[in-house]
Amino acid sequence: MPASDCLLRLRELALEMQNHEEGRQKQVALAWAGEKLAKRFGGGEAAERFLRKEQTDSGIVVSRGREIAYWRLWRRVLFQRSQKSRKSRERLSPLLNRWIPRPRVLHPYPEQRFAARHPR
Repeated sequence: MPASDCLLRLRELALEMQNHEEGRQKQVALAWAGEKLAKRFGGGEAAERFLRKEQTDSGIVVSRGREIAYWRLWRRVLFQRSQKSRKSRERLSPLLNRWIPRPRVLHPYPEQRFAARHPR
């Protein structure tokens, strides 16, 4: 199977895990994953064999007992999201100057407050 097809099937599984009825799942049972990919492989057993093979070949999915999980899923998502909208300092400065207020002191400093309450 070409690598592009493997990645496509793994993406489908990731989407199924994202849209799980109990909310986003980080790891799922191998049987559940095989069931979700069964239509692509013509049966659940073939899908489970594919997932077991991918654990050793690519390392994208890893075994956690009878369950499988994506390896460092949170880290990948974080890196992908942080790289998409990286803005330079020149582009970000006008936005910050316009919308973020300058810090200012709204109360006297501690020694001034103390001196006001306890004059000597």
